[in-house]
Amino acid sequence: MPTPQTSQHNPLRIAAVTPGDGHGRIGITLCPGKTDPNGMSGAWARDLDTDLDAIQRWGATAVVTLIEEHEFDLLDVHGLPEGVRDRHMEWWHLPIQDGKSPPAQGFEDGRSQARRSGTGCAWASTCSSIVVGVWGAPE
Repeated sequence: MPTPQTSQHNPLRIAAVTPGDGHGRIGITLCPGKTDPNGMSGAWARDLDTDLDAIQRWGATAVVTLIEEHEFDLLDVHGLPEGVRDRHMEWWHLPIQDGKSPPAQGFEDGRSQARRSGTGCAWASTCSSIVVGVWGAPE
């Protein structure tokens, strides 16, 4: 059995995209705290609190979760919504079914919410991705 990747030995990496001047950043990363001994990309035993702290230090104001409801159990990340909110970030759940296109209505609702709150977000289609965004904040 391979040695699992952990938050301590493999700190969370966040790839940043800048959509334009004055529009902040969009970060894309794997699911924080994911635990999966038989994952397609290897074994994982991450710590949710450590990963969420890294997202907060990165400067995120919102976290968009793209995993499906059953994947919270599969990846053992039940405390993700509460952990995000405890760090004073917004949490949006916009699940994308594996192999399918994102549902337009949920994403339109998310965009409307982002405009109202002054934060923004973007989405990736990988099943275990999380997108964290700082929109309209300094880069």
